[in-house]
Amino acid sequence: MHKDFTDTQVNAFVCDLTADDLNKQIPSSSIDIVTMIFVLSAVSPEKMPLVMQNIRKVLKPTGHVLFRDYAVGDLAQVPCTFGMLFYFFLFFGNHINP
Repeated sequence: MHKDFTDTQVNAFVCDLTADDLNKQIPSSSIDIVTMIFVLSAVSPEKMPLVMQNIRKVLKPTGHVLFRDYAVGDLAQVPCTFGMLFYFFLFFGNHINP
């Protein structure tokens, strides 16, 4: 464990947002910010309300939800090919290292 880690500031645990109750690990209305990176795309549409209700229980009334997920045409969905790398370095290679 890192020397600067304190369990009063960070509470890391594994859960299934569609089934597990977050209130078992986190007090109600105690979280300022919830960050979800590529989480919502992993949840089936019929279970999405369960996820949002679960998060809402632990989020403060003035809290925020930050999310990033896949979108149509998102480069995260495009497989990287040699041709793409070639053009990247051709056009941007001179600007990477000053």
